[in-house]
Amino acid sequence: MVPIPWVLPLLLSEPHSFPLLSGSPKTCLTEPHSIILSEDAAKKYFATTDAVDKILMVKEDTGFVPYKVTAVAKRCPQNSSLQFDVLLPFKVSDADAKDTHNWFNSFLTTFVVLDDNVNQQTVEKQMQSFYVADAKQTFYEMLKNGLPLTNVSVRLQHNDEVNPIEVLLPYKEKINSVVSTTYLRSDLVSREISMRALIPHLELNGGIEKDSFNIQLQNPQKVEVSWYIYQGSELIKKGFGNELNFKSIIADRTQTYYVELLYSFGGDR
Repeated sequence: MVPIPWVLPLLLSEPHSFPLLSGSPKTCLTEPHSIILSEDAAKKYFATTDAVDKILMVKEDTGFVPYKVTAVAKRCPQNSSLQFDVLLPFKVSDADAKDTHNWFNSFLTTFVVLDDNVNQQTVEKQMQSFYVADAKQTFYEMLKNGLPLTNVSVRLQHNDEVNPIEVLLPYKEKINSVVSTTYLRSDLVSREISMRALIPHLELNGGIEKDSFNIQLQNPQKVEVSWYIYQGSELIKKGFGNELNFKSIIADRTQTYYVELLYSFGGDR
């Protein structure tokens, strides 16, 4: 038994021009457990190119599955971008075909062969329209859930600017105090970002309770802060982080307690 990695399928039709030494290009990948070997792979596993109808054990997950050799292909030209030793048939399940999240599954390369009387620009527009309609919900969910988007082109607009700029996500810029609202728009999604909602919301709870001074920091955005606690003019405690839970016995009630918080946001301290 020889473990072989799963190889993506390729139709051996005329446009690809990968001639076979044996087997039929029209039927060699019709059965689910068919396998095509290159002439080098056939010699490696069977010591001959006469390998049609022989059985090869292919490792799938933790077990081995028998595959029947249905064709042997000539060695791929060295200048070809398509290189293979093994080809297996591939069929998309109904569940995968209906899964719009598969737009972000990029392990497959798809080749489209157009008829001579087909206009390429028209087909590209139709494919783009289908992509926009089918993938829109997925893009919306990714933005809604804060998932990272890579190399996605959007139009960026601040406040009521007339001319938005094209940027690629992820995109960073320094926060401008003049900007109240930022808009991200594309053919797939649009999002309005209130800059006020991004400003850290820090709140100190507690105070003097009987014979002690208790203070807790409410910091839902987990902003890193430097904190300083004073009794009168004397610094009694300091620290750094996104949490603050301080408790101290009051020895002198004539003194006033102060809490100072410092944090950086958008490059401004």
